[in-house]
Amino acid sequence: MPSRLWLATLSCTLCACSTAVRPTPLAQSAQAPSDAPVAPRSPSSADASTTKPAEPAADDPAKAARKAEERARKRAKLEREMQVARLKLNQARLAAQNAEVQHQAAMTKAAAESENAKRKLQNFAEQGAPIRIARATLSLRRAEDGAMEAEEELNQLQLMYKEDQFADQTKEIVLERGKRRLERSRADLEIQRRDLATLEEKTLPLERAELELAVHEKQRELERLQRDAETTKLDKQIAVLNAEGEIVRIENDLADVDREENEEREKK
Repeated sequence: MPSRLWLATLSCTLCACSTAVRPTPLAQSAQAPSDAPVAPRSPSSADASTTKPAEPAADDPAKAARKAEERARKRAKLEREMQVARLKLNQARLAAQNAEVQHQAAMTKAAAESENAKRKLQNFAEQGAPIRIARATLSLRRAEDGAMEAEEELNQLQLMYKEDQFADQTKEIVLERGKRRLERSRADLEIQRRDLATLEEKTLPLERAELELAVHEKQRELERLQRDAETTKLDKQIAVLNAEGEIVRIENDLADVDREENEEREKK
């Protein structure tokens, strides 16, 4: 009996000890090693509030003031450029008008000179040359008549004094005078013949060539002025277009400045 009671008591004691020593689940989790994997947690409302992205901060007032100052300087510069561009446009337009007036005057003068050269050539061909030839021919005929008359007079004197036996000295004087007159008449006739030949063969053709050359030069000058007028007109038109394009560029830049200012005001 006493031995059975002792065994029962020992068995109950061992069971109580085993129950007291067994670790609880909470204790096991507390005693788990540090490198054990940790289960992910679902984000709570507190965590969500802490990870929310920050709102963009407002621009620095000093930076905004610098931007405004830069835009103001840019606007002032563009406005000055606009004034210069408008003056250049007016200058280009006035230069184009002035060039047009000058070329019109030069072309009018050149056209008048060309017409004058043509009229001179026509007058030379129709009146100048024929009249001069006629005068030279008439002078030649007079020289021929003079030579013929001088020769006839000398012949008459020789016949008249042929039968005369007296006044030998007077006869010689008269005959010598007639011979000298005949020689001068023949020399004048030869000069008139050479003058007429020179006039017809050299002088008049040379003058005609000079007049024709003057006509061609005046015509070329007129054509050159016409080409120069077209070239200058194109140059002036290009200058006007460039000046207008500069104004458009400045207007676009000013519009960009206005848009930046409007966007800045809208942000505020």
